[in-house]
Amino acid sequence: MSVGVVTRGQTKPMKSAQSIEGLIKWARRDEWRDELSLQFDRHVGAACESAKIPIDELAGIIGEHWASALWGCAFEDLVSTTREGLNIAEDYLKRRGWKESAGTRAYGDFAPRLRSKISP
Repeated sequence: MSVGVVTRGQTKPMKSAQSIEGLIKWARRDEWRDELSLQFDRHVGAACESAKIPIDELAGIIGEHWASALWGCAFEDLVSTTREGLNIAEDYLKRRGWKESAGTRAYGDFAPRLRSKISP
């Protein structure tokens, strides 16, 4: 699968989710874990509550593929938001970006700028 990353008006494909694996691992760290859970709850919480399905049982009901897709939506929202003046992508790149490819660094730099363009 190829995910497009826009840089300076051009789309460049990323090889796969493995390209952002470091950022995904960073999202699971203590300082970001609650925010990721909050984003996931924003995506599925009301629907799970309405259907009386505990969120932790969702994958067993809809399947791992669809649960992963929903998790991906929550992750993208996390990457494009700022909490207390700090963005996860900027935090990650500041601390670990030196070991990432140019494409991954461009993705991490792009998401916060996209959010600022579409936020009211």
